[in-house]
Amino acid sequence: MGKHILYLYFGIVFLTGLAGCSSPVFLSRSQRYELEADRLAAMDRTSEAMLAYHQAAVADPENHSARRKLIPLYQQQGRLREADDLFRELPESERIGLNFIESQGEPQETTELKLQWINREIHDIPAGFIADDASIAVLYQSGQAALLRSSTGQTIWVKSIPENITSPPALTSDFVILGCGSGRVIALDRATGEERWSAYLPGSVFARPLADRDRIYTASYGGKVTAFDRASGKPLWQVNTGSAVPGTPLLSENRLYAGTTGGQIFSIDATNGNALWEKPARLTGSLEASIILAPDFLLAAGTDSRLTALDLNGRAYYWQYSTSDSIYANPLVARDLVFVFSIGQKAAALAINTGLPLWEVDLPVPVRSTPVFLEGNIYFAGVSGPYIFVMDSTGGNIHTRIDTGDWIEAGPQLVENILLLAGKDGAMIAYRLN
Repeated sequence: MGKHILYLYFGIVFLTGLAGCSSPVFLSRSQRYELEADRLAAMDRTSEAMLAYHQAAVADPENHSARRKLIPLYQQQGRLREADDLFRELPESERIGLNFIESQGEPQETTELKLQWINREIHDIPAGFIADDASIAVLYQSGQAALLRSSTGQTIWVKSIPENITSPPALTSDFVILGCGSGRVIALDRATGEERWSAYLPGSVFARPLADRDRIYTASYGGKVTAFDRASGKPLWQVNTGSAVPGTPLLSENRLYAGTTGGQIFSIDATNGNALWEKPARLTGSLEASIILAPDFLLAAGTDSRLTALDLNGRAYYWQYSTSDSIYANPLVARDLVFVFSIGQKAAALAINTGLPLWEVDLPVPVRSTPVFLEGNIYFAGVSGPYIFVMDSTGGNIHTRIDTGDWIEAGPQLVENILLLAGKDGAMIAYRLN
């Protein structure tokens, strides 16, 4: 009996010692995440540490320590709205010692770009947005879709979808159309947000759907371009491209042009899906950007860092221009020039007929989203940064930089004189161009 009591005594001493040393055996899931985040932060693996701190905060809403550690990291990255949201979640007692002031994430403005409105109702990573004069359709990766008024940013409706949304939306007079990681394509009623029809494609849908008067065209990572009846969602035809189609197809005079990750360009009759070229055009590199129509030829940009001008017959090549790295942003055609922005922090203005550069400049950021052009200025945003830049198109000089308060996830897009952006925190921002 005495021996058993002795064993129990030493067992209690041992367990008490483990608890005093904060052994992982006795830590909660949230605490284990935080401990791993501390280790990663000490190794300067900041992005991984931030993910682990975020997981710790999600696992336990009362883990204020993880939130306190996240706030300065978001500040350092320029993600002030995200830091502000975390700061507001902390009790007053937990805010002591943090060098942070509320509302730091408000978008800046200049005399050239005046803040029109900001909508922060949904806190999630945007999959993309599209706008017309009346409305803005916004999609979020976790499955939310929203429609806002273009003039005020007021929310008209929000719809939750039990899917991971992977594509930017298409917006028609009657539908908001979206694509999902499951391959599902969904048409929501523009007026109410209710689902009108859905269909499935092989492979995830990352390309923005495309609409004309009668049909919806979609492209998937399963190597298919598919046309659906716009009203009913009934499949009309499907073309096998052999590899994924990451960019939205181009529609011109009842012809579709689709580029693939295998470097091929397909010309397709939009009415029946028949091939219009004897064989697809073939380029090197994955064609991540959409095919763009110049006056008399096609422009195709890829991960091989090349921009190619291709004849509409798919056989002749007019010119080719090489930059420093992959091109994900669509080529921007304005007047007699084409502007190209690369992920390698380079931009160039090319003569559209020859491909010869008028200027080439270094950029402060890698560019993945397509810039916009208005009255001699180019507006663009970088990857993993909060700034919108304004560039003089005549020489490539950046004359304005505006801090929008958080990383820009989608945009810019231009509707008349309103510049639209989506922040990584889910905020939609509208600037008025003066």
